Amino acid sequence: ISPTWLDEMTGAQIASEFNDENGQPIPYGYYWYAVPSGFAAWGNGGQYVLVDPARQLVIVQIALPDTAGLDGSTLPEFLDLVRELL
Repeated sequence: ISPTWLDEMTGAQIASEFNDENGQPIPYGYYWYAVPSGFAAWGNGGQYVLVDPARQLVIVQIALPDTAGLDGSTLPEFLDLVRELL
């Protein structure tokens, strides 16, 4: 994958409906959210992938089919959980 495409894919294309810890919309690229430590993908049922290039780190959260209402079930909640680890 070319570095140019990676930058475009993970860069902000629109403001998402989700807010960060400062109340600002989390930027959304092509299926990737631009988060402070890198970029994240959100799958069905609360499954996530966080890529932190600076730390050469990938964090994956898998979930049951229906995690609505559980800790970490939305993108901001997942980022809060990860922030504690970093």
